[in-house]
Amino acid sequence: MSESDLSRRALLSLGLSRLRGTAAPAPPPARPPRAAEALDPIGLALEQADLLALSGEPTAALAELAAPWPGEDLLVVRGGGLEDRFEEHDGLVAVVEPGELEDLPFDDAELDRCLAAFAPAYCPEPRAALRELFRVVRPGGHVALASWTAEGAIGRLLQAVADWDPEVDTRLAWGEEGRLREELAPHTDQVSVAVRDIVTHHASPEAAAAAAERALPPVAAALASFPGADANGLRAHAARLLGADPDGRYLITLARRRG
Repeated sequence: MSESDLSRRALLSLGLSRLRGTAAPAPPPARPPRAAEALDPIGLALEQADLLALSGEPTAALAELAAPWPGEDLLVVRGGGLEDRFEEHDGLVAVVEPGELEDLPFDDAELDRCLAAFAPAYCPEPRAALRELFRVVRPGGHVALASWTAEGAIGRLLQAVADWDPEVDTRLAWGEEGRLREELAPHTDQVSVAVRDIVTHHASPEAAAAAAERALPPVAAALASFPGADANGLRAHAARLLGADPDGRYLITLARRRG
């Protein structure tokens, strides 16, 4: 069969197998996975979203708190520069787009760890995205997520989007720790959640609103669906909410796949 006849999935699998041949061998399966307790108490246009536009802090925290063990095969969902943080990792690092989360091109239990900053909750089918992340991770492997909460200016902006268009789902419920644990329960036997506060600095409220439009998919989706006057009204409302130094709260979650 010629290479042109190979499916996209087959091509990715072929690439992974070649990479794996050059990567450092993974530690034996019997090694203890990183304990979740080790963490400090702690339809939308995703593919174009710049999650660094508001702050790179959540992705930096995710990369630090859920970093892979040496030799682990790692899946990173692109966003917020997370894909660039593991250049020195000695295992396989596979990068996918947020839009691929509902149908990942990997075999069952093929990877050791998955890191996805914000992406699952903003997919059209977040539960399907979660199922895929846990499907491709080995039993005992980890899935790490970041999510915005309702607290602070960022949360208030996400809540406001739903008022402008009832069809736009802000997914803020995924930033509630109880809801998040409930959604993860079918897949995991161990969950650790870190709560972090954040203050982002912009030159003006208007600059903060423009950054949110680039960074937060529900805002971009709402603006894209409104006529000009309504879109301008939402931008002005966002500027009032965010102010010069918008604050917010986010969660970093590390969940171990049930064995």
